[in-house]
Amino acid sequence: MKKLLFGITNLGIGGAERVLVDLVNNLSSYYDIEIFTIYNGGIFEKELNSNIKISSLLDKSFEELNIFKRKMISLKLFLGFYKNKINDKLEDKDTIIAFLEGPITKLFSNVKKYKVAWIHTDLTKHYSKNKLKEYKKNYMNYDKIIFPSNFIKEKFDKEFKNIFLKKELVIENYINEERILNKTKEFIDFKYKSPNFLVIGRFVKAKGYERLLSVHEKLITEGLIHYIYVIGEGPLKNEISDLIKEKKLDKTFILLGAKENPYPYLKNAEVLLSASFYEGFGMTALEAKILGKKVISTNTAVSEVLEDYENKVICENDENGLYNSLKEHLMNENDVKKPYVYNNKIIEKIKKIL
Repeated sequence: MKKLLFGITNLGIGGAERVLVDLVNNLSSYYDIEIFTIYNGGIFEKELNSNIKISSLLDKSFEELNIFKRKMISLKLFLGFYKNKINDKLEDKDTIIAFLEGPITKLFSNVKKYKVAWIHTDLTKHYSKNKLKEYKKNYMNYDKIIFPSNFIKEKFDKEFKNIFLKKELVIENYINEERILNKTKEFIDFKYKSPNFLVIGRFVKAKGYERLLSVHEKLITEGLIHYIYVIGEGPLKNEISDLIKEKKLDKTFILLGAKENPYPYLKNAEVLLSASFYEGFGMTALEAKILGKKVISTNTAVSEVLEDYENKVICENDENGLYNSLKEHLMNENDVKKPYVYNNKIIEKIKKIL
C-alpha cells in the first residue's frame, strides 16, 4: 500500500485542519497514511480514523509555549535545525504532502521525494517580500501545487510571474457531507433571537469584524434591530470585545467563543455572514450551502464556492456593500430556497495526483 505523509502545523480548530481530517479519513481506505505536525496536540486529533498514524516534531502544543520559546522554535525551523529529524521521518514515504503554507512547506522542501504543496490563502497578505522570496525557492522543489480556488491561484501566479503554472491544480476543499449532517443533530441549549446572522471565523484582521461592527451599529441606530452571533477565537478577540462594550452593542453583537461543533448553530441560524476582506476558499460557506442556508458575503473566494448556489448575496467588498446587503435582507425577508445537492468528486481528483 502506498505510504503518504501529510504535514501541518497542528490539528487545532481551523479550516485547513478540518479539511485535512476529513480528507485523510476518506483516503485511509486506499493508502497507508501518517500525519506529521510541528506541535503536539489539537482537538481534531481525536477525530482521525484509528488506522491513521500521527507524530509530532515537538512534544508540546503551541499553547503550552511562551512567546520566547515560540520565537526560538521559529528561528530553528528557519535555520534548518530539524533537518535530520525530518529526513528520518520521511525516509520510507512514497509521497509527501505539505498541507499548509508556512513552516511545514519549508521543512519538507528539500526532501528527495514526490512532493505536493497545498496553499489555502493569499500568501501576499501574510508574508513580507523577503519571506515570499524564500517561499518561491521552497515551491520550486515541489512537484505539484494545489489551490482550493482560482482566486488564490491567480494571486499566487501574479506574485510569482506564472513560473509555477505547469505544477498547479485547483481542487476545491473536500468536505464530508455526512459528518456535517450528523453533527447538526447534536442538541444545543440555545435560542437565537431573530432576525439573526451567524459569523464563523477567527478574530483576525482579514475577517473584517471592525467594519461589520460599524455596519451593525449603523443599522441598529436606524431602528433595524437584529442580532449577530460570532463563533471563533483569535488574537483580536479581546480588542473586538472591548469595542462591542464601548459601543454598548453587547446585547446584539454576541460572541459565542470557539465551538468544537458549530453545525447545530449554523443549522438554526437564518443567515451565514462573511465580512472578510479576503478568503482562500470559504469553508463555512460550503457548509452553509450543504445545509441550505442563505449566505451573505463580501466578494472574495467565497463567490467561487457559491457559484452554483442560488440562496446567496455577494456584495461589494466594502462597508457600504455590507450595509446595503444586510439592510436589504432585514427589510425583505422573502428568500427563495431551493434544495442543493452536493456533488463531491474531489477525492477522485486528489487520488490522481497522489
